[in-house]
Order: sequence, then C-alpha cells, then structure tokens
Amino acid sequence: FTSRHGRVKAVVVMAPEHPESQPDVFINVYKRNFLSGKDRIAYARVPLSTVQRYAPGEAMVPRFFQLKPTPHNPNPEMNASVLMTLEKHTNEDEVRHTRKSVNPQKYCLRAYVYMARQIVFEGTTDPNPVVTLSCAGVSNTTIDVQGDKLRPAFMQCIFVDIVLCTSHAKQPPTMEPIQLTLKNQGYLSSEVIGRAVCQYTYMRQKTVKGFAMYGLDPQWIKVWGGEYGKLFKGEILVAFELLRKSEQPKLAEISIWPESLPATVHLAMLGLRDLRHEEGIDLLKKELDASNPIVDVRVRHLYDRSAEIGLEESSPEQELEPGVEFTYSEIREGGKATKKEDKNLRWDSGAGMNFEMLQTAQFDVWIPKDPIYDPCLEITVKNERTFMGFQTLGVARVP
Repeated sequence: FTSRHGRVKAVVVMAPEHPESQPDVFINVYKRNFLSGKDRIAYARVPLSTVQRYAPGEAMVPRFFQLKPTPHNPNPEMNASVLMTLEKHTNEDEVRHTRKSVNPQKYCLRAYVYMARQIVFEGTTDPNPVVTLSCAGVSNTTIDVQGDKLRPAFMQCIFVDIVLCTSHAKQPPTMEPIQLTLKNQGYLSSEVIGRAVCQYTYMRQKTVKGFAMYGLDPQWIKVWGGEYGKLFKGEILVAFELLRKSEQPKLAEISIWPESLPATVHLAMLGLRDLRHEEGIDLLKKELDASNPIVDVRVRHLYDRSAEIGLEESSPEQELEPGVEFTYSEIREGGKATKKEDKNLRWDSGAGMNFEMLQTAQFDVWIPKDPIYDPCLEITVKNERTFMGFQTLGVARVP
C-alpha cells in the first residue's frame, strides 16, 4: 500500500513542557455495528512523554502497540496489537515524510516456562494449570504437570513460528507484544485465570566467530485477571529466546534445568495448635480426639535426572519430593510410659485441638544454585481416618 493509506491526520494539542504533566495518547479501535454505528472494542494508552520526537527526513521504524479489550468486548481473551508510528513535534507545518520500508521475515520465538506460584483460584478443587504463549497470531500451550497444582513446576520449552517485519535483514525485527495466559485446563474447555503482556526485543545473531554467547535469564512475571484485568492472579517464571527461522536447526534448545547443589534440611517439630473443627459438626473433633495427626514436610527437587534413569527427554514427572513425616505419639521417643515428663500432652482449648510432639528430623535435598529457583517447603497436616484414609486438614508453603 502507499504511504497515504492508513495515514491519520495530525492532532494539534497544547500540553505542558513538564513530562509528568503531559496527557496520554489514546489509540482506539472501532468496529461497525448492525446500525452502521461504531463500537469501541479495544484501546491502547501511551504517555505523551514517551513518544519520540519527529525527525525530518528520518523515517521511524513502526512498532507494535498492545491493545487492551474493553469490558463489554465479546472476545476479552484476544491478543491484538496495532503496528504504527507515533511521533510528536512542536511545529505544526512540518512536512511528513514517507513511511519506512519494512519486509516480512520468519522467526522462531521460544518460551522457557519454569514454574508458577501464588496462583489465586476460586474453586472447590485444585486447578489444572497450563500456560499459553501467544504472539503474532500464533499460540502454543504447555502440557499438564504432575504434583503440586498450586505451585506447578512446568520445566518445559514451547515455541511458535511467527512472521515479523524488519527494516534490514540483519537487524532485529519489530517485535510484537508477547502474551502469557495462565489457564485452568478442563476436560472440554479451559478457564482463564490471568494473563500478562511481555516486551522482548533481543534476537540471537551470528557473528564472525559464530553465534554470540547467550544464557537464559528467567524472571517472575505477574499475571492479572478479573473483569478489568486489575486483580493479581499469580506469577510465572519464564525466559524468552528469539531467532531466525532459518537458524533454528543450528541453535538447539537451551537446557532449562538449573544447576543444583546438595543440602540438608534440619527440622524441629514442637507441636500443633488449634486444629479447628466446624461448629455443630463433632465428627472431626471426635476423630482428632481418637487419632494421631501427621505432619508431612516436603521439598521438591528441581534437577534433571534423565541421564540417571536413561530417558531421552526430561519431564516434570522426574522430580523428587524428599521429606519426612512427624506422627503424634503419646510417649516421646526413647521415653517411658511410667514417667510423666516423657508423655506428650494433648488438649482441647476450645478453639481447637492441641498436640505436643517434640521431635526432630533431617533429610537431604538438592537446592538450585540460583536463588530465583528456590523451592517451597510444603507442610501438610493430615488426620488418619479409620475407613476413608487420610484427610488433609491444612497446607502451608514456606519459601
């Protein structure tokens, strides 16, 4: 198309010189309704202070602006953006130059999805979380994970083949915004928990001595949900890698597994306090009175064991969860039933049942060297039921 197609008239405004006092620029997208009217379906908000100054004779490379859907939009899950140039100048009579010439090229975008934490999910059962990567109209989703569903360890690399525009074959392209969507995957459909939009522009390039050294630098990305996308719904640990499609066979996927070091966890279990039971229901109280509660402490391993067990590829199911269990006993370990000081106390304080345990234990774990991967210490309190197995009374996760 020619330079005149898609050109918007210049907007003349008066704005303060102080950047913090300048207004925002709104980019609105409309659609026609059945009455030949206009309905706004998406928008982008850009601070005027961040808009580049117009340089005569130097055409600006267009960039993508991420669009946010309006609350009444029938498709709130869309990942749309608009490719355009936005410039400002103090003179109204400046001659506008022709647009920058750009060419489409094929690229590969990889997303290394490590884990998620602090997932806010409204439901009676644990979610089945998956992460969807969307960019330039193409998407890909992680596979289901085993183990902890509220702090899942995906440890997967997913990629999408995309087409982007570039002004030079050897220069990085005009990158589209990357959308990460955290979903609760069901049997027939999925429910969006939250989403985040990421900006990533670095592309791996070949030099005279080969490809430049590149290491993954994962970051915790917050995802937001709700009707207006303002509610915190969790965090995803992710890293990106952008390369040309033709160079994909030469650049293999980087190992996602972090370097780990051996460590020992020492625990001292003093007791349990205020294990509550619902008012009007004495079943749980009677079971607590007659049974011995169990405290299970686990730490998840995060290291690749494919070489040990002879697998070709790594998977989240290869993780170990070492830990120990503390079980209430009326007599302390090594004590005598005839001595009062060797007996562990148990009593009802009115607010709940209380148990004195006084036990110590230790177990070996593998801890990632980089603290960003530090796993959680998961503490689960269970009650052994006579006919129905174990009943979980509560779970705590300590970073």
